[in-house]
Parts: sequence; C-alpha cells; structure tokens
Amino acid sequence: MSIRIEQIFPFSKEMVWKAITDKANMKEWYMDIQDYEPVVGKKIQFYESGAQKYLHEIEFLEVIPQTFIKHTWRHPDHSKGTSTVTWLLEEVSGGSKLSLIHEGTDQFADAGEGFSTADFEFGWTGIIQMGLRLYLLGMKLFTFQQRFDVTATALWNVMFKNEGLREWTKAFEPSTIVQGDVETSDSIWFLNDRREGWATNVVLRKPPMYFYLVLAGKVKNGEMVEASADPDEPLGLMEMYNLIPVDEYSTLLKVQAHGAAENEAHLREAYERAFQKIQEMVGNR
Repeated sequence: MSIRIEQIFPFSKEMVWKAITDKANMKEWYMDIQDYEPVVGKKIQFYESGAQKYLHEIEFLEVIPQTFIKHTWRHPDHSKGTSTVTWLLEEVSGGSKLSLIHEGTDQFADAGEGFSTADFEFGWTGIIQMGLRLYLLGMKLFTFQQRFDVTATALWNVMFKNEGLREWTKAFEPSTIVQGDVETSDSIWFLNDRREGWATNVVLRKPPMYFYLVLAGKVKNGEMVEASADPDEPLGLMEMYNLIPVDEYSTLLKVQAHGAAENEAHLREAYERAFQKIQEMVGNR
C-alpha cells in the first residue's frame, strides 16, 4: 500500500529544498537528525522523541539535487518490514510543489498499534501540510516536555477528561473557559470571560497516546471569525500532546506547539505553569 501527500508552497524550489535537506532547518519542523545527509548509500538511524522509543532507519537510494530523494524507511525495533519514501519537488506557477510518496506501509503489519497505513498517512499529512508549511511561513515549532511518575493512562485521565482539562489550562489564563466536550467533541473553544479566544479542531484523539489540536479561527463576541475575515492569522497552527511511556511507572509528556519566534519565552513560562498544575493534579489522585 502507498500514501501520497502533496502540498504547493508559494516559495522557490531552492528554498523548499533547503528546508527538506538541511538538518538545521529540518530540526525546526521535522526531526532532529544529527547525521542527516542525502547521499546515495548513506544509512542513518534516529529517534523521533526524547524517550527514544521509536527507532527509525533509512538508507538513501536515489538523489537528484533540487528535485528528488528516495530512501528506505524501516522500524527495526518493531518490525522486519521495509518501505520506501520519495520526496519529489517540482516548480509550478507561483512557487513549488512537494509530493511525498510512502510505498509499502503494509509491510509493518507485524509492528502492531501505531504502524498502520492510516497512522502513516496522518503523520505525513501533519508533517508536510502543517509542520513544513508553517515553518516556511516563519512559524517555529517549540517542544516542551516533562516526565511524570504515572502511567500514560493515568496521565491521560488527569489531562484529557473534561474537568481535568478545564483545571490545568487555567495555567495559561486564569479566566479560561473551555467550551466543548473534551472527550468526544471535534471542536473545542478556549475563551476568556469576555467570550473571546480561540476555536480549535481535534484532529487526533487516541487515548492514552495522542491529543492533537489545530487552530480553526478566532472567537469574538462568542462567535468564530471566518478565516477570510482575518487573513493575517496563520490558521493551521498545531498543539500536539504526546504521552510516551518511559517505563512501567513513568510517562514523558511531550508537547509541540507552533508560534512566532518572539513568543517563545512566553510560551515556555506558560507550559511550565501548566506542567506544575498537572503535577499537582497527578499527586492528588
């Protein structure tokens, strides 16, 4: 089975090529791969998270500078399967088009949960259409993480039940009002006491592992502002919560959020407060 993800960017091929091949740039929107270098025959291994839970292995098969990269894709700790990933970059009117083709995703059937074709499609869609797009638009992807001495299921029950989410999100703004059912709704609004704030869509809810939100629009006077009415707001900003088991009794909470570079200090302080509140809630269980 195969997956094909396409995205047109209003940027030159040279700019997009640098973003998808320069490891310093890739760290900002993809993964931190220290020895990444697209050279035929080169084989590298890397992890996608601080917990070093999922080992990736790739070997470059074909490379045409500014145009084409093809490499294998394996998960040697979880599966005997091998697939291939192709990055195809083309010049189009007004910019460039990137196509990502992942072939052989059905070869990971022996890996179990988290390695289905649907899982790969969701992951690559987020990486290309959100992560890379927002990076090229000047947004940064920040990572905040903390280890908690509870199981992933216990941490999930603290964070992503209705009362729990309403409690710890007050660390960002004491007057925060959460509108929508956290456990079942596809849309959740985060508002202040003036009924203004942000509307988000839940794009992935997979207990006890993933909870992903994407910015859908602003809310003013209790109503969502249409995207066309606020063209300067970069819709598609994501907030991704990953609960990664470290061992039988502890879990790494890894949060990734997009934002403007000048907001990093503010975001870091806000998430530190949120982590402190979550720790209090875990301790009170």
